[in-house]
Amino acid sequence: MFFLKNRNQNLLSNIYELDSNGEFIKKEPLYAYWWDDVPNFGDWIGPYILSKITNRPIVNCKGNVKDNVIFSVGSILEHIDKNYNNSLIWGSGLIKPLHKKRANKLNKNINTIYAVRGELTRAELVRHTNLKVPHIFGDPALLMPIFHQPLIDNCAKKISICPHFSHYKYFSNISTSHCLNVIDVKQSLQSVVNEIANSTVCISSSLHGIIIAQAYGVPWVWLELPQASLDGNDFKFYDFFSTLKSDCICKYSFNFNDINEKSMIELSKKAQLSELKYGINSLYEAFPY
Repeated sequence: MFFLKNRNQNLLSNIYELDSNGEFIKKEPLYAYWWDDVPNFGDWIGPYILSKITNRPIVNCKGNVKDNVIFSVGSILEHIDKNYNNSLIWGSGLIKPLHKKRANKLNKNINTIYAVRGELTRAELVRHTNLKVPHIFGDPALLMPIFHQPLIDNCAKKISICPHFSHYKYFSNISTSHCLNVIDVKQSLQSVVNEIANSTVCISSSLHGIIIAQAYGVPWVWLELPQASLDGNDFKFYDFFSTLKSDCICKYSFNFNDINEKSMIELSKKAQLSELKYGINSLYEAFPY
């Protein structure tokens, strides 16, 4: 299945796929939006799941002008503007609270919201726009186990650390540990998911590291690095956490100098696995295609 982008040109409409006999079959593409400026497994989850559900080629409309584009995994609602009129939302979230200018853009350019990532995103949209936002929640990354089943090697499991791609360099001093596995999220989507699924515990400063761990039943710990804060700070994390039953989600902050094998092993003992407040079936069934 193809993932296509044709930036600054007309989007491709004639897309073909080889069948089992080597014959070309014309496929109707699905037009979506995802961030692809930096290799990051979390950004590829959206098109991967869209492709699996629809069995259609997925065209990335980022950098183009296209109506009826679907926005799924990620904090990408802020990217919606006049280039993406009549946008469709399935599981996307905000990266920070809305301001008036951004709210007006969403009001003008969103057609239908089928689901949002969490309660914080919904509250912001209800408060600042006239959009109809259903009580259907969840990051579509939670559906990954339906489409990808990693081989599990119980004898080789380690404590995994899944840093945000901008944090990876701060863990270089423990990359050769026999107890820890530092995951590079710039690897392929399947490779990163496989490593998380084959973990005893996942310590993560990446939101999708946490979500994939949750999806595959791996206890996780939220790690924050205040010296290298992420855009929007904690908003997207608490947005996802609003979909969990547990009220005692804790973040553990570390300075760069405190990152070592011993501190990470101690931190792994804080790992937990929460129950989802909202079932994934309603999220799946809300998919518009």
